[in-house]
Amino acid sequence: MIETNTLIVIGVFVFVFIFSILMGIGSHYFFRNTYEKFTKYTTIFTKSGQRVAEEILSLKGVFDIQVERVERHLSDNFNPKSQIISLSSEVFANNTISSQAVASHEAFHAIQYKTQSKLLRFRTWLVPFVGVANFLLLGIIVIALFFTPFSLFENIPLISAFIVIDFVLVLFQGVSVITEIDASSRAIKYFKETHSLTKIELTAFKKVLAAAGTTYVSGFLSAILTLIPFILIITLNFS
Repeated sequence: MIETNTLIVIGVFVFVFIFSILMGIGSHYFFRNTYEKFTKYTTIFTKSGQRVAEEILSLKGVFDIQVERVERHLSDNFNPKSQIISLSSEVFANNTISSQAVASHEAFHAIQYKTQSKLLRFRTWLVPFVGVANFLLLGIIVIALFFTPFSLFENIPLISAFIVIDFVLVLFQGVSVITEIDASSRAIKYFKETHSLTKIELTAFKKVLAAAGTTYVSGFLSAILTLIPFILIITLNFS
């Protein structure tokens, strides 16, 4: 017969798993829906995402970052290693609210890197460890499911390893949220100071960046929630 504590932990596992999936899907849908909505509106600042990114870099004295077009939808990013800002075709070529929001956001990621932002560099440094952490977590989950489905709850070393490894992901996601918020804040400040958008356009601009931020917040919360059942196991074993 399965002990009450084991049933509690299983229930928490199921809740965390379902809630994390729903939160991830919800944040992705929210961003995608907001992004698509404001691709329909051009602005008085009649410049493409490419021009916006290049002008921001130029004004900040950064001349060695390239802005390139990529064909993948919603694949916009700044790569510190190659020092290239990659903008999806619709962001690169259009002057919509969404394209200018995304392009300016990525440009300020490049500015973060060039101005020696410790958080962004720390985030970049963590990337290889995140890949290893994901691989190790998958291994622990496989071991738990196929070899020790119920004795896992007494396997303190394995659980402790999971907590330590998942903490790396929590740290990475937390740093990501901070750097994303900072890049968005700088983009909003830039458009405010240059008076490039009307008040209505700026409000929409903020909505696009806020929606993008929710995807990182949901990743951070999911990483934290994943720790809860394992910490609960440790607590129940030593209570």
